[in-house]
Parts: sequence; C-alpha cells; structure tokens
Amino acid sequence: MKNLLAFCCAIACLSALISCECRKVDCAIDEQIFFKFISKTDSTDLIMNGSYSLSSVVVTAMLVNQSKAGGTITIAPSGDDYTVSVTANTNVDSYIIQLGSLQPDTLKITTKLGEGDKCCSGILEFETLQLNGDILANDYANATLQLYK
Repeated sequence: MKNLLAFCCAIACLSALISCECRKVDCAIDEQIFFKFISKTDSTDLIMNGSYSLSSVVVTAMLVNQSKAGGTITIAPSGDDYTVSVTANTNVDSYIIQLGSLQPDTLKITTKLGEGDKCCSGILEFETLQLNGDILANDYANATLQLYK
C-alpha cells in the first residue's frame, strides 16, 4: 500500500511539474511562411535595394468562408530588414501576392491540425503549399520563399 501511495504522489508531482512547464508555452503560434522579393537579373532583394517599397506589397487572402476571419498577413519593417508573411488559417485557401505592377504570385495552402504534444493539443500546420501551381517541398514551415521578379 505504501508503494502505491508513493507512486500516486510521484504521478501527482510529475503532473504538476508538466502543468507548470506548459504554462510557459505559447500554443497559439501556428506555422508561418515568409516572402522575399528577389531580382531575376542580379539576385538582389527588390525591397532592400530600393527598387520597391513595402507599401508596394499587397497580399490578399482568398477566404473559403467570407463570414469568418482570414489568416494573419504581416507586411512590416523589421530592424534593418522587413517581414512579409502569412500564418496558417483554416479559412484561407490561397493568397495573391503582388509587388507593384509585376506579375502576381498565387500561393495555395492546405492546412491540417497537427498532433501537438504534452502542452499543446494541436497546432495548425501547413500540409501542402503550391506557388503558381508548383508544389513546394515540405520543409517550408516558418521558412522564407524567394519570389523571383
């Protein structure tokens, strides 16, 4: 009986420890994909070299259900760099990414709910990405796509 009581106490302590650790984890972070606009001719970044400004970038979400919110789109300066990104969302089928008057790119996204771990019950993940009809490799989560212009 003593061994059973000791075992139960150990499980309770472990459970409390995991619970405390999980309070420090942000489970709301879904996968993101970042974009950079690269010159086809000299491989320089078209925003950083001054050819275009962030105000010339337009990212439009194509919502599956117009009554629900779309994904998070970020277009912002970031220190000496900039961020253009989209976050996984079950209500978004694709994004149109436009730089100035250049040919727009279409990013089609399929998402899935990941298995999660001991702290998070599941995080929205990219299952497949297609850029202008081409399927991308599956290592794109939180990666940067280079869009050649």
